[in-house]
Amino acid sequence: MNGSTSGATARVCLPRRRTSVRKARDFARKTARVWGCCELADSLVLIVSELVTNAVVHARCGAGRQVALTLVRGEGAVRVEVRDSERGGPAPRGAVAFTEESGRGLAVVDAMAADWGVRDEVVGKTVWALLTLEPDESNVSAHGQEVAGRATPRA
Repeated sequence: MNGSTSGATARVCLPRRRTSVRKARDFARKTARVWGCCELADSLVLIVSELVTNAVVHARCGAGRQVALTLVRGEGAVRVEVRDSERGGPAPRGAVAFTEESGRGLAVVDAMAADWGVRDEVVGKTVWALLTLEPDESNVSAHGQEVAGRATPRA
C-alpha cells in the first residue's frame, strides 16, 4: 500500500480486493492520528470501511482496476472520497431484514456523516462523505435533523 499524506490531503490507491478494506481502515486511522483528529478516528474508519467495501464488492468494472481513497482535512471537517471506475451512484436499500448480513452500509454513512453524495467522473465515480470534527447542527446523526441541501433524501 503506497499512500501519501501531504498537509491536509492523504491518498492511497488499493487493488479492488476485499483485503483492501482493512488496508483502507488502517490508512484512515493512521491519517487521523497524524492530523491530530483522534476523536474522529472511529467514525472516519467506519465510513471509510463502508465506502471502500461498496467500491470493492459492488462496482462492476474490469479486473485490475483500483479503488482510490482520498482524505481531505478542512477547517472543522474531514472529507472522505472513494473513487472506482463504475459510473452511476450507489443506491441506498430500503429496510433490511434483521437477519441480513449486508445492505446497511449507506444507511450507516447517512447516519454518521454530516453529508454525503456521488460525483460522476470522466471514468467512474467518487462517493464522498463529510465528517465534522465537532458535532453541531449540521450533523444529522447527532441531532436527528434534516440538513438543507442534503445529498440524500430523508424518508
